[in-house]
Amino acid sequence: MYASHFLLCRQLQSDLNNAAANLNDASSNVVSSVRSPVQLANSSKQFTNAFGDLLGVGMEMASQTTVETRSQVVVSLKNVSMTSSKLLMTAKSIAADPTAPNAKNQLSAAARAVTDSINYLVDVCTSAAPGQNECDNAIRNIQSMRSLLDNPSEPISDASYFECLETVMEKSKSLGDGMTGIANHAKKSEHEQFSIAVRGVSSSICGLIEAAAQAAYLAGVSDPTSVAGKPGLVDQAQFLRAAQAIHSGCQSLGSPTSTQQQVLSAATMIAKHTSALCNACRLASSKTSNPVAKRHFVQSAKDVANSTACLVKEIKALDQNYSDINREKCAEATKPLLEAVDNLCTFASSPEFASQPAKISIAAKAAQEPITSAGKSIIDGSCAMVLAAKSLAVSPKDPPTWQLLANHSKSVSDSIKSLVASIRDKAPGQKECDAAIEKLSARIRELDAASLSAVSQALMPRRENTVQGFTDQMESSASELREKLEPLRIAAKYEAENVGHAVNQIALYSEPLVSGAIGAASNMVHSKQQMVLLDQTKTVAESALQLIYITKESGGNPKAVALHTEVDETVESTKDALQELQNTLETISTSAGIVTGLIDTISRAMVRLEDHRMSTIDTVDSYVDYQTRMVEAAKEIARLAQEIVSSL
Repeated sequence: MYASHFLLCRQLQSDLNNAAANLNDASSNVVSSVRSPVQLANSSKQFTNAFGDLLGVGMEMASQTTVETRSQVVVSLKNVSMTSSKLLMTAKSIAADPTAPNAKNQLSAAARAVTDSINYLVDVCTSAAPGQNECDNAIRNIQSMRSLLDNPSEPISDASYFECLETVMEKSKSLGDGMTGIANHAKKSEHEQFSIAVRGVSSSICGLIEAAAQAAYLAGVSDPTSVAGKPGLVDQAQFLRAAQAIHSGCQSLGSPTSTQQQVLSAATMIAKHTSALCNACRLASSKTSNPVAKRHFVQSAKDVANSTACLVKEIKALDQNYSDINREKCAEATKPLLEAVDNLCTFASSPEFASQPAKISIAAKAAQEPITSAGKSIIDGSCAMVLAAKSLAVSPKDPPTWQLLANHSKSVSDSIKSLVASIRDKAPGQKECDAAIEKLSARIRELDAASLSAVSQALMPRRENTVQGFTDQMESSASELREKLEPLRIAAKYEAENVGHAVNQIALYSEPLVSGAIGAASNMVHSKQQMVLLDQTKTVAESALQLIYITKESGGNPKAVALHTEVDETVESTKDALQELQNTLETISTSAGIVTGLIDTISRAMVRLEDHRMSTIDTVDSYVDYQTRMVEAAKEIARLAQEIVSSL
């Protein structure tokens, strides 16, 4: 009787593992087919069938276990049911509106939640040989990351390009330590340490793939052929990512299997993301002119902060006394927080606050391909490596399996090297910097040729415009250039993904500035005035060229602090050169009795009053400083206006 029961349990465990693998594969198919209604219908049907199979095996296993284990199995099955339902609802919602903010990330997160719930169910239900469950869970976790590398068109995190590269390097180091640990612990049959090493490898691979997907997105969106996204009042993707992290943390707090360390980690994560949401609400409230939205954001921040404070109080009580009663109180305290966060995200997802998502061009997708291919190779190699490790855990003296582990480990190492090389090679903005350098160098050569012609009085007049027309063109271009310097400064120091777009703007407005200078000089009578205009324009072009050189070197790397000072100094020298040129242009215009430049400056100031982007502000000072400067400027305007009136 006992033997037949044992055989039945062994068969059920095998069936459960197969059903779990099938449901995990089906969830990946749902994610990859969401863009095609026909494919989504088929993959949803496949997912439903796979879920039914897992549910059937799970219920049968529950009937064969003790009362205590049976309740855990039922809770685990409910969790699988809930995450599966959420995945299908998310897929349905995104299929109806594929352009919704953070759509792809929501879908990937829902699929990973299904994987986590499957892993927990398998852990509860099975009593396999040491290390077997951990290896199966690791394979499912790693495979669930593949969807992130399929057409990366949304940000995965807030990490910059160079932060992604740094994360890949860090995770590859911890992965190497984990791979060494797997081999050593398998050889010595140290099963507990082996399981820890497998979990470490799984975590490192998942973190590495997330960083690779973010780097691929940034490489794509930075391509000049892509259309850069336009920010809305709030970053809806950031709100949803924070909400997902808070939900995940609250789930860990409520899980009966969470250790004290996991509870503290979850509490830290919740505090970090609720703080970020509150800060985002305050910022949105200060930027919007809608009084209703302003009040709503302030109230939402208060609700999130208050419910977080209540939860932290319960977490502290749980930390002092790790009892079931305190755990239940802690789980109960998560409900008001989750409700407040969900309400805030619903409000923030309103179309009036939406940003315009970036559009990745075909050429940009080609630039992403080396990064995504290397990432997929890492997934394939690491899954094969963990599978070999799974065999070693039960047969540590099998030479062919050791050889297999060594081969797959080498494959993973080679793929990581390829990924690092691809990320470095595809650093955003480098090609655009080279192209801009070439264009500006050509403009400087044109100015040199014009200066030589002016000296020898051989500069032929250009008749397509007048002196005033050319100087107007120069004034407009100089003003645009000045406005583009601040975004370039920020991109060069911190935002690699924006370097290409910012550099292209500098090159774009330098061309009409130079052609206008040559055109204006060609129509001037006095050679001294010609040389002043051409020399000052050349100074601007040379400053801009130097700025692009230093931008290329800095590359948007926040860690390249030594170069940031040079970026700042070059931006300031370019501004000074532009100011000197604009003063000369104003003199030329006013000497002819024209004040269009002044009118243009006032018009631009009026436009900037409506532009709330931080990138248009040169410096960030206190309220009192702004107020003082504003009062002084207003008094000076009044004085000058009085002088103008009295001179008429």
